[in-house]
Amino acid sequence: MTVTDQTERTDDVSNADPAALTTERDDFKDRLLRMTAEFDNYRKRVDRQRRELSEAAAADLIRDLLPIIDDLESWLRTKLGLISQKTKLAEAIRYALSRWEGLTRLLDDGRIEIDSNVVERTIRPIALNRKNALFAGSDGGGEHWAVIASLIETCKLCGVEPLT
Repeated sequence: MTVTDQTERTDDVSNADPAALTTERDDFKDRLLRMTAEFDNYRKRVDRQRRELSEAAAADLIRDLLPIIDDLESWLRTKLGLISQKTKLAEAIRYALSRWEGLTRLLDDGRIEIDSNVVERTIRPIALNRKNALFAGSDGGGEHWAVIASLIETCKLCGVEPLT
């Protein structure tokens, strides 16, 4: 049974029983947590296998996520039609749906990670050095420090030893 089969549109949500809305909200939260856990477990498995497989095989594994992602998208669209468009929940759902193409791009390219943690860890030293340059003693000195620190960190990222 898909998510869309489980959901029926009510004529007027404002006249609905508060207990029923609370139950529906809790069901929504439980489904979302289960889907998140399932996706996270799958991702961990794919990440382990990706290190051992070719890009094509890794992309095939990631494409197995397609039914889960499609089910989530249709469920979000259905729920968006059921709730008031002025709520924070509706805003969050619209935000996710407006970026759906970026979210699903990883299904087309096995090299793309689901999150940017690796990139953020890699560029953190560059950003910290630039921020530290704010306290160099003068504006000109800070600008020069920031340029040189960025150049050194970029060399490190590219595998060039900057100090030799």
